[in-house]
Amino acid sequence: MAGGLAHSVALRQSSGSGSSPPQTGLLLWLRADADVTSSGGLVSRWLDQSGNGFVASMTVAARQPSLVGGALNGLPVIRFSGAQSLGLSPFVSPTRFTVLVVGKNSKTADTFSMILGPGGNAPQ
Repeated sequence: MAGGLAHSVALRQSSGSGSSPPQTGLLLWLRADADVTSSGGLVSRWLDQSGNGFVASMTVAARQPSLVGGALNGLPVIRFSGAQSLGLSPFVSPTRFTVLVVGKNSKTADTFSMILGPGGNAPQ
């Protein structure tokens, strides 16, 4: 999420119909207020809350997003400012999926913000 904030990210397999919140088929749920490992305000590890045991992580400090307490309605957020990313282990590759992100674009002059996109997640 370039220039944005994420409080909660959820990924679920999609049947292709409906737009209900993730309940059945929930694969991944990352919450900024749960199981975040950070040092000096940088997030190195973020544990999945879905019960499926995924781990989002980044070992290269320059590519780690920031943990910011109380930034969105009093809740913590994980801030991605462009070059930051977290890789998932094990890799998630459903063919159809729905992604829900609670976030806020901090660059209100921008007409476009990328939430998911190209770039890869391998440390470089």
